[in-house]
Amino acid sequence: MESFINFEGCLNDDWLANPAVSNFNDGYQVGSNVDITIVDSGAESICQHNNTYTKWKMPTSGGSQNGGENSNSSPWVVTLKVLRPVQVTSLSAWVQFVEQDELIQVPVQNGRSVQNVDGNLVEDSFTISLQEVLDMCTEETGGALIKLILYFGQLEIASYDVCQFEIKELQVDVQVSEEEYKDGGTIGIRQKKQMVTGPHKGRCQRLERKDLNFFLKTNIALDQVTLRGYVRRVNDMAMFGKQKAVTGETEIPLTFLRSSMQGANDPGALINYVHSFTADLDPDKFYLDHPGKELYTSDKTTPENNIFIYGLRISVGRQSFVKEVYQFKTKSKEYSLSKHQYISAMELEATRAHIRDLKIQKLTTVRGDIAYSWELMNADTAGRYEEGDVVGIFPNKKKPNDKTYLDLLTPNNYKEAIIAGVITRSYYIAANSQEDDHEHPCEKICMVGKISIKVSGPVKHGDFIYASNKLPGVGVTEEQLIADKGDRREKRLLGYSLETSAKSDVKLVSCVVSILLSINNDQVERLLSKMEESMSENFERKIDEFRDDVDIKMDGMSQIVNTTQNYVATKRREISRRTCRVCSAIISFFVLGILSSYFFLSPTSPYIKWECRRDSLPGTITFRIDNKDDDNFVRMEGILFDVVDLRHKIGVDFALKKNFTGSYYLNLRKCKRDNLRKVLGWFSNPPVYSRAQVFAASCDCGEVFHYHQYLSWVQYSPVFNCHCDGDKASQCNQTTAEERKCFEISD
Repeated sequence: MESFINFEGCLNDDWLANPAVSNFNDGYQVGSNVDITIVDSGAESICQHNNTYTKWKMPTSGGSQNGGENSNSSPWVVTLKVLRPVQVTSLSAWVQFVEQDELIQVPVQNGRSVQNVDGNLVEDSFTISLQEVLDMCTEETGGALIKLILYFGQLEIASYDVCQFEIKELQVDVQVSEEEYKDGGTIGIRQKKQMVTGPHKGRCQRLERKDLNFFLKTNIALDQVTLRGYVRRVNDMAMFGKQKAVTGETEIPLTFLRSSMQGANDPGALINYVHSFTADLDPDKFYLDHPGKELYTSDKTTPENNIFIYGLRISVGRQSFVKEVYQFKTKSKEYSLSKHQYISAMELEATRAHIRDLKIQKLTTVRGDIAYSWELMNADTAGRYEEGDVVGIFPNKKKPNDKTYLDLLTPNNYKEAIIAGVITRSYYIAANSQEDDHEHPCEKICMVGKISIKVSGPVKHGDFIYASNKLPGVGVTEEQLIADKGDRREKRLLGYSLETSAKSDVKLVSCVVSILLSINNDQVERLLSKMEESMSENFERKIDEFRDDVDIKMDGMSQIVNTTQNYVATKRREISRRTCRVCSAIISFFVLGILSSYFFLSPTSPYIKWECRRDSLPGTITFRIDNKDDDNFVRMEGILFDVVDLRHKIGVDFALKKNFTGSYYLNLRKCKRDNLRKVLGWFSNPPVYSRAQVFAASCDCGEVFHYHQYLSWVQYSPVFNCHCDGDKASQCNQTTAEERKCFEISD
């Protein structure tokens, strides 16, 4: 039972009853013209006289991770809805503790006021605060038993006993087992097969350790409390847009283990209940109900987004609050520095990186050119080159078929250079880099891009820059190249100037450079030089030789064209003949197929007729029966067979008709169409004909029967135009008495 403190002496003079309200009635009767309703958590209830209403003070939602006490709690208030007459304008609230004579006035906060339709009654909402008086008199207990009284000054019966309230404060303490709890602890994640089949089967992220044991200590029995566990991610916003991720609170099942009581043997102590639970943090039921979802989807880019909180939602009556129990962080086993297989980052900064295979969608750089490493001709010159030096690529004189070398371009080796280039130090990509090869030193020349060139003399923006054939390692403009009396046919274009300078000395000038300009310019100039020399010697002779050469080549081309045309015509004829043979073969195949189908499947083919009449006796029967589907008649035709031969032919050991003398016939129409019906059954539903395979007719053909696999022999009735051909007397006598005895069955 709950214990309540003795309030004697806890009240001071300021809280004693006001003499102005000494006319309170002892019975505290409620007048018929006043209606009072208690509003608690949005629900309304009426307190009968001398009834007790339990009012719980709930702790504030939240709580520390280790289950400590809450810093704040919700205030003790009582909300009343009062229906009163219009003339009543003043109201005061008073509290009387059970077994005490003192009355204490408590604050009343007036809420909304709505006048009734007839104008005689008013509905008011009042909030009565009990916080101050209960704080004074509940220092040593978690509850109190009080009466709430309302006083109306304008009524004849002024005082009203609203209800007897049992005020209790819910005390909750949650503690996680020490062996499992760690402050900001980490739970590993592993890949585990999902609990479902179908399109979402496979593997998903699951917790390695999912059972969480904790103790719930309260001042109320477990049957009066409703518990619901949940788990949520601290930063839910980080998971929006991810298909597998789950946002919001997810219910976690709880397993009750045991309960115990503390202080039950001490009369003066409060009774505390200790309940032990186990929470399944990673329930299989979640994956069965949510296929394709992951409760703990890992954010590999931001580990702080992998922090989760496990909490309890505790409800007593209509009131509830949330208690945070455990905070943990998930971490994948593969998420380690030494085992990274994939890194995703918005920005990545590094001084050096060794990458075997690099795939880039967009490359942005502040540098302006692409370089290529070339081995130096003289290893002693390593380290002497500067940015902007004009160099040349030369063949190996000792080994003509060996690789080429790089050297400074000078007047002495100007004509020997294969191509000309410029030394660069501003490259962002260096191809064929051999920095670690000290035995074969290299220098980097610009393949294409924007770099600085050492230029001698004035230069203007947009001037062509050529390699100088007078000054070693520098470039000049075309005007300066002509002034130096250089051979214009041997000039080597390096690039185009991007700036203007009036200085006549050697300086660095920003240019757009491409080594391809040097290659193309050199080849074109040499070709033009040879053509000029040839034309200057004997222009007419060269023209005649050129014409003769063209005529010879044209004759050769004519022969090639004629040969090609003959070859194409021959191939066309061969293709035509081959096509004709193929078409003939296809047509022949279809004709043979049609003839074969007619021969083996058509009911009118001689083969089908012969196959049906094989082993038959000379004798037939024809008759007509009613068609159930329309008014026409169905023509039936049978072939006379010996009973033994007929059974062998149809493969059915049918029984003879009892007490019957007559002949047995094969249904000729069904026999003719059986093969066609079987083939058509491969593609669609075959046409349905009479299912009767065997007929039996009396000697005078007056009665005709057909054999049914379930009903044995069934008579056709009525039968029209029945004709039997053949030797009936001999046919009627074929069935001996001994055969009937072996095969007869009752109808």
